[in-house]
Amino acid sequence: MHVSDPIEILIKEHEEGTHYLQQLHIASMYISQSGFSFDAFMKLGEAIRFIDNELRTHNEKEEQYLFPLLERHVGNPVRTMLEEHRELWKLFARIRQCVEDIEEGRIYATTVKELVVASDQLYELLLNHINKENEVLFPMAKAMLTQEEYEQLKESLLGVSIRTAG
Repeated sequence: MHVSDPIEILIKEHEEGTHYLQQLHIASMYISQSGFSFDAFMKLGEAIRFIDNELRTHNEKEEQYLFPLLERHVGNPVRTMLEEHRELWKLFARIRQCVEDIEEGRIYATTVKELVVASDQLYELLLNHINKENEVLFPMAKAMLTQEEYEQLKESLLGVSIRTAG
């Protein structure tokens, strides 16, 4: 199935991101409750790689294409989403540093605990952010963007979207 509605493309990317967020959360909970395990760390690493690549690209598309169009109509919600993106990536950088430390054998007394805490924080923040976009920002975009702006968004996203087939 080919998705051509720009907001549906973004929602579909959120769905995939949510899958990996759940994987991150499950692996983090396992490590927290049962101790460090290679399998859980590999699952956590897979989720982190997806977030770093695919969700980063997704956020860049929102920031480059959707947010400027929507900001013409409403400023504060867009600025709030941008600030949340910045906060999420700061937190993500902490997680990546923990993973790198573990992979390089630089495991300090607090490394695994910090990884679990930061992963839990990222899970909560990113899940809430995705819900806000799906339930508030995207419907707002559908209601407020002109037909011309919506077409512009569609052309921009279809030009850069890798995952438009379901």
